Amino acid sequence: MHLILLSPFHTQYNYRENDIMRKYFLACPILTMIMITQIVEGGDNDYRFLYESGHYSGTIAHITPLLESDPDNHILWYYLARSHQNLMQYDEAVRAFYNVLEMDSTYLPVYFHLGRIYTETGTFDTAIELLEKAHSLDRENATILYFLAGVYNRDERYDDALDALDRGLQLEPDGRRFLRRYADLTFRLNKFEESAQTYRTLIELGDSSAVVFRNCGISLYFLEDNPNALRCLSTAYYLDQTDPNTVLYFGLVHRAIGNIRFAIGVLNDAVALLSKGMLSDALIHLGGAYEATRDISDAVKKYRLVLDLNADRPEAYYYLASVFDKHYADRNVPKEYYQTFIQKAGDKYPDLVRHARQRVLILREELFFDR
Repeated sequence: MHLILLSPFHTQYNYRENDIMRKYFLACPILTMIMITQIVEGGDNDYRFLYESGHYSGTIAHITPLLESDPDNHILWYYLARSHQNLMQYDEAVRAFYNVLEMDSTYLPVYFHLGRIYTETGTFDTAIELLEKAHSLDRENATILYFLAGVYNRDERYDDALDALDRGLQLEPDGRRFLRRYADLTFRLNKFEESAQTYRTLIELGDSSAVVFRNCGISLYFLEDNPNALRCLSTAYYLDQTDPNTVLYFGLVHRAIGNIRFAIGVLNDAVALLSKGMLSDALIHLGGAYEATRDISDAVKKYRLVLDLNADRPEAYYYLASVFDKHYADRNVPKEYYQTFIQKAGDKYPDLVRHARQRVLILREELFFDR
């Protein structure tokens, strides 16, 4: 049986052409099965059709006897390795890939796919070594840089990851995959100027996902650009009102611009969505919002709820002390809360600890003279 196949998969990383082939097979399953039935007894090159159609077990079964008569055919070994890789049979794939390298040590796709296997199995040092070798063989290949940046990131080599992404953007100036990974990484590293700028570029290029608007808004919030933060977070909130981070920061930016009553409603929504750790953050912000509106009783309830949920949040003692210090006549209560905060804070929150110690001294004087 004679077939005209698209560009051989092993010569380049032209995934799009192979996706077209696979979509054809999926659209014509009956014809595909008829052709595969004929191929099983067909010519030596028919393994490529099986591979492109996604029948990896069939590819392995077809190639294995061919290798017995042609053991030095590195293309056969390559397709065998890729079939095992796609079936997540990584040990078999690695052995077959290294057989290819014994025959041709410059065969770039092998280094690339071995790097991906070692990435998937968490062996990042080996993955990086292999992907760097692939990059040395083709410095104009943006795909290699993209995956290399991903492994650097997973291995917490963040400077190397950013450098690889920068080099990738030189090859693909408007490459959304590089821009998105660069934005997400700088956001995670709290490099908010870089993340805000990159997320804005993505939005200008047409990215309308809720996460991009959310992270752009959060970045701008931390840069204290509240008007633009509000625009981004409003869009994110419109697109997804179930994301706890979106709801939390949508409330915080409203609080920052003075819409306190509205912020209280949104922050209460955030409390209902958040996990335990983030819930404590939201409750602290919500307590501050209630205090700003002089709803002191509700502020105290929120701070105390933080301690009920998470005793490892000593700053809640500080905020409780501050509320009682400002709004209640009994000076013993804030003094006790300040002292508890100082004891539990340790080396954390040095500025708050310094202020708490100052307040304890003043409160002791007030109590002394009140006697």
